[in-house]
Amino acid sequence: MEVRKREHIIRNIAKLISITDCNDLVIGNLRQHLSDWDVQCLEIKRTNGGQISQSKKFYDIMVMKVNSYDDLITVLEQEKQQGAANILKQIKQGEKCRGGGVTQPPKSQPQQTNICDDLLVGKDPPCTFIRVRDVMSRSGGQVWRKLMDLAASLEIPDDDLHALMQRENTSSGKLLEILQSWRSEKSSHATLGNLITALKNNNLKLCADALREEFAR
Repeated sequence: MEVRKREHIIRNIAKLISITDCNDLVIGNLRQHLSDWDVQCLEIKRTNGGQISQSKKFYDIMVMKVNSYDDLITVLEQEKQQGAANILKQIKQGEKCRGGGVTQPPKSQPQQTNICDDLLVGKDPPCTFIRVRDVMSRSGGQVWRKLMDLAASLEIPDDDLHALMQRENTSSGKLLEILQSWRSEKSSHATLGNLITALKNNNLKLCADALREEFAR
């Protein structure tokens, strides 16, 4: 999902999760974007936390999916969830001029994103697996408690997650394996910026801020 669309969802997340019903039809119609692990996580959230908890997890997952925004709007409209669809469509309406509905060319503005957001997490410096793991490890035990949620947000394959949970390893070691699996699966999309977004979506802002500070130097 494009950064501006992801940020639009995050800005409106409280309203969206309060009016979105992630029922079986919504999940089924978005199955091309949802892994088996995603669906399982959503079922657990609804069973243990109710609709609001499930909706929050639903948007946490969707903002990490490539080319999912328009499909999400379409499905919400099909399922008569027009309130949520209208919120998502606001970003499209904002792209048009007020006169005549002609799309405005983007204005030349200073780049607002941090250069470090485009760094690939991998074997090569500066953003190596080990360095990222070590920064995240210093951010406290909350990271370990949400390790599986983070892995789901990064779309780690179900088989890799299952194998990871079966192996005896430290939390730090599991985090390293998750980062390596993510890079292998997502290649050029395994950027520091996407990792920071996934951390924020899982309420790990301190960890996200620590990474940004480390690599902005």
